[in-house]
Formats: sequence, C-alpha cells, structure tokens
Amino acid sequence: MVFVGIFPLIILGLLAFYSLNIFHRFDIAAIEDNLINQKNEEISGFINNIIGAFDLRVGYISSTPIDGNDQHFLLKELLKTYPALDEVSLINTIEDKERLEEQRIPVGRETAKYSTVYPDGAPDATLTNKNQIESFQQAFSEKKIYISPVYYTLKGPMMSVSAPVFNKNNDLVAVLSGEINLSGIQKIIQNSRLGNFGYLYLLDQNGFLISHSQPSKIITANFKNQFFADSIIKGERKLGVKGQSRYQSVWEEPVVAAGD
Repeated sequence: MVFVGIFPLIILGLLAFYSLNIFHRFDIAAIEDNLINQKNEEISGFINNIIGAFDLRVGYISSTPIDGNDQHFLLKELLKTYPALDEVSLINTIEDKERLEEQRIPVGRETAKYSTVYPDGAPDATLTNKNQIESFQQAFSEKKIYISPVYYTLKGPMMSVSAPVFNKNNDLVAVLSGEINLSGIQKIIQNSRLGNFGYLYLLDQNGFLISHSQPSKIITANFKNQFFADSIIKGERKLGVKGQSRYQSVWEEPVVAAGD
C-alpha cells in the first residue's frame, strides 16, 4: 500500500488471498478489492490522525524557543491524546549566542521528552543530541516533515516522525519528534476476515511481515523474494480481475492474490 499526498510512508504491501475453488474469479476480485480498499482507508486514517498532530505552529512572532512550561504541557497532552505514540520530544533549533558557551543548549539537543517510560517527563540526563540523525536534519534543514520506514523493536513494529515547528512569521523555533507504535495497524489486519479461507498480509518496505490475519499459521518469511509481493512493494497495483495472480502459496496451496 503506497500512501500518497503529504505522508511518504514508503511502501506497505497489503495482500489478499483466497482459495481458487471457492468463488469465480470476478467474485473473488470484488471481495478482495473491497477489503483491501477498506483496510487502506483504516490504516491511512490511523497514520494520518497521528501525523496531523505534528503540524504545529506556535502563537508568537519572536524567534525564541518555546517556553519550558509550554513544552511540557504540549508533550504530555500529545502522549495522552494519542496512545500510539510511545515517545514525543521537542528539539532545539536555535543557537543562543547571548548565553555563555557552557550554558547554551546545542542545536539538535532535546529540550523536553515524554514517553511511556517517562509519562511525567524524562530526566534531563536522558535527553539526547539528535543533530546527526536524518529525521532531525530533514525537519531542521529542509523544514519538511520526516516519516521513517518501518523498523522493529521488542515492542513490535514502529515508525519515527519529525516535523518543524514554526512561529507566526514562519520562523523555525523547534523540531517535534515522535515514535509511533504500529500495534494499532497490526490489529486492523489481524481482525480482518476474507470469507472462510482468505487472509491478508501487511508488509513493510523491505518485504518483512508487519501483520497478517491467519493466526493459525506461523509466518516468518521475507516476501520480497516472492514475485507477486515484490511487485506490490515496488509500487504496482494488483487489483481487479486483470491485476490478480494465481500461484502456490508458501504453504503450497493454490491461491488467487490481489494487492495494493
């Protein structure tokens, strides 16, 4: 699934399969396409709802950092409002030459951070300098929102987002950064039903499985080497009768597949 518009989510492949002896091909195409389109909308809504919170503008005109109390209030509210956010932080973008060098906050250093580990605010000792990290540099130098490819932690699949924060004069005053837990997307796929024998896959940009709707089957394969999945990852749409493919699944069963 390729998200277009302002959210470059790279690629997530959403694949639907159905046993060949269940319906005629036209019926299968309609069922698969409807479900894929529905899940595309649900996943887009999940992501867009969170990303929209990073489009932030402060209500003053001076090119100064956001007040410390306001930073803490903002981050705490974001973490409370969006449960999928595992962590949010504000990062300094202003070089304060009026202070003594030892008192300056370096550009790229976090100034406040809240997370599921630190719901009441992270200690100063845990705040890090992100000046050399791609996500910060895109928001800081290019003044564009950055959305990472999917990556994996012990908590499951995650995505990072960083966005510039402007004042009323469109001056950059901070970068807002966050880590999004994709367990909500996993549940969207896991709770999907495609008749009695069909199932859905959700793949990341490298062909690794994010989620599927077949709990009885253990799936650990990288699907990028599978021709149909690879074509979806590369951006092709495989919907409708003309887009379907027939082949043997990883369990050596005949399937007809669609994807977006």
